[in-house]
Amino acid sequence: MAETFVTKYNDFYIKSTFLNDDIFLTVLAGKTAFSGQIAADKMAELQIKWPKFEDLQEMAKETLTTQSDRYSLSLEEESLIWRKLGGSAKLRLASFELSAFNFEDAQSEIIDFLVTCFLKNRTMLKGTKENLDAGKKDMEKMRDEISRLVSEKAETEQLLLQQFLPILNSKKERIVELEAGGGLSDWRSEQDTDQEDSQSTEGEEEGEEGEEEGGEGKLEGRKRKNSEDQDGEKAKRRLVPEEEEVEEDLEDGLFLDI
Repeated sequence: MAETFVTKYNDFYIKSTFLNDDIFLTVLAGKTAFSGQIAADKMAELQIKWPKFEDLQEMAKETLTTQSDRYSLSLEEESLIWRKLGGSAKLRLASFELSAFNFEDAQSEIIDFLVTCFLKNRTMLKGTKENLDAGKKDMEKMRDEISRLVSEKAETEQLLLQQFLPILNSKKERIVELEAGGGLSDWRSEQDTDQEDSQSTEGEEEGEEGEEEGGEGKLEGRKRKNSEDQDGEKAKRRLVPEEEEVEEDLEDGLFLDI
């Protein structure tokens, strides 16, 4: 997309059109006019010539579109001289050849561009103003809405206070009466007693459960012991006859006839 700018340098006007990497020039100086072109290959040659400058294309755009204090343009015969400024020193970067151009055509070209830009900017300004006016109206509406909400909030708070204040006052008076008559202390004592009774009941229930579990354990132990005793008696009864038989055999052996 092409970009076009018009800039005034001392005693001449220059219209620059940037299209891709080419630059098209129209110069209007007094009663004369010129046209020219800075081709992309010309800028490439300059870049090779001046390697210490990173981007000559951007430097040229700054020179042609603004009244920069770092660069200058001057007309010398039919050439456009481009220089870099640095204090009192001036470095000549390039010279671009121009061709004579019809003055009226150049004048019309520049004036038409300026008028078109003016109309475009005026339309943009009008749209911007309309947007600002609409935004101002919206802000006024929002300000009114905020004021209304703040007022309603205050009214609501006042209404709530009117409704709940009598209730709060009656509760406060009741508390004062209870404190004066000892009723509040009695009520607190009853609450503490009920809490202690509840804790005591829970402790007794836990103790009973523990005793039941202990009784069951003791009964089971007694049963186990009785069973072991019975098994021992049976074992003894089985062993007794054998001992008696051994004693009888010994007696018989001692009193044999010889």
